[in-house]
Amino acid sequence: MDGNRSSLLPEYEFRILRKEDVADMLNVLGEVYMNSSPIDSCLGLQSKELSAARVTTAHDAVEDGRSVGAFERRTNDLVAIAMGTIGNPSQLYQNRDDGRIDFRIRQVMHCLRSLLPSEGINGITGDKDYFFIEGLACQIRHAGRGIATELFKRMETIACEKGYDTVLAISPSYYVQRIAAKQGYVSLNEMLFRDYVDPLTGNKAFENIEEPHQTISLLAKYNLC
Repeated sequence: MDGNRSSLLPEYEFRILRKEDVADMLNVLGEVYMNSSPIDSCLGLQSKELSAARVTTAHDAVEDGRSVGAFERRTNDLVAIAMGTIGNPSQLYQNRDDGRIDFRIRQVMHCLRSLLPSEGINGITGDKDYFFIEGLACQIRHAGRGIATELFKRMETIACEKGYDTVLAISPSYYVQRIAAKQGYVSLNEMLFRDYVDPLTGNKAFENIEEPHQTISLLAKYNLC
């Protein structure tokens, strides 16, 4: 999977994450992703509120070879990650009303769910299982070097190897949306943060998200294989 692409970013090693990487992976997911995600940071979510669902997703992604990391060669530190989520369309965000889940996590799940067609992911994938790229996170000091682009490419390779020719992603980040567009992703649906009304509170929960983030988008790339 590594091929010759690593030579384009010689300061970093890209590889599929292993069990021994899980602790570092969860640290990046908690400290980097939750602080850089506009909706998570807007709600004040921090690493200690990392939901059990995301922890389970991370472990499952590692177990099944669906997560990729970028390691800084000089320090051997994990500085960026991406995960792939697969499953039956009916399962996506199905537990968003579970009262045991942190209220703010439920708000995030409702927001993500609002991007899907009324019939859910089935409206895009039919009866096929889905492959979602999520948890894409890169430490700020390593941003702007092409790491996220490389992670997208490697996740697409994983998806294709596992038999998926369509990859989906939901992103609230302007930067990720811009990178995805350059990689051939199309927006199937998007919503302005200033227009979104949180069904749990009746308030516009994300109207104060700072620029340049303006929308949350459902993205897709077809015919990978």
